[in-house]
Amino acid sequence: MQVQLINMTTFDGVRVKYFDLHEDFGFASIVEMDETVALDLNGAVIRSWPKGDQPEIWWIKLFDADHVVLDLHGPQVAIVSAKSWERHHLGYLNELYLSQKYMFATYGDEAFYSSRPNEVESNIISIFLRDGTFELGIRELTDKDRDSWKFEQVTAGYIFKDKFTFIAYDSPLLWILNIPEKSWRKFPGPVALWSADVLTGDDKAAYAIVDHRRLLSVYPDRPPFELAVFNLVAETAWMQDFAPVENALIAAGFAMSEIKLQPSSTGKIIVSDNGKAAFLEFSD
Repeated sequence: MQVQLINMTTFDGVRVKYFDLHEDFGFASIVEMDETVALDLNGAVIRSWPKGDQPEIWWIKLFDADHVVLDLHGPQVAIVSAKSWERHHLGYLNELYLSQKYMFATYGDEAFYSSRPNEVESNIISIFLRDGTFELGIRELTDKDRDSWKFEQVTAGYIFKDKFTFIAYDSPLLWILNIPEKSWRKFPGPVALWSADVLTGDDKAAYAIVDHRRLLSVYPDRPPFELAVFNLVAETAWMQDFAPVENALIAAGFAMSEIKLQPSSTGKIIVSDNGKAAFLEFSD
């Protein structure tokens, strides 16, 4: 297994509150300045608000080269550029993943359990076209599949083409959702991985990282991080030594005590500390 850090980007870790990194579209961030809050896209401020008057923003995702998606802490998101501001009702989101054609909206367990059957949150995953048109809710599939009845929320996932590969609490399986076919396949992970923080890969292999650091005071015998590898062709999975990942991060100048993991808009793993970010990539 080979580990690489690519698309290394530096930023002001004090002023940048939220950010996203994309292999084609660059770096977008919400930046707190002295008197204003700014939406920055690749070093250019495309929107700004007086501090205190800005919309309540919970995260940012790169939509394309000119637009970002902002979670407005409610049932709506805004797709924003320097010239436009479009709101779309996607429900009370936990996370959003973007392919070239679709938006994959996932919801937390509170939103799921408080939803009504006709609401998008009742699907756990709802798929929209990029113009906000509802395309598919996975209740169409879960109602016919007993293995999915344990779903409460997606904990990690990624997009490859028009397929969404994900892990959900508290299912022991890895799931691969095919949107054009409205179907999925699944197979067991090496251990119960529903607490995975991030998941990345392609159509042949997937890699999941579990961050145990917040639990070490309760479970001191656990390692800080664990890595699981999935062969999507053979439908096999195993635990992998995390040392090569840690070695690559340290060699790239990351401080392991400050490491943060987050999914990009496509689910690629972004690793960051207080001043830089990069994609964490795996290969055979």
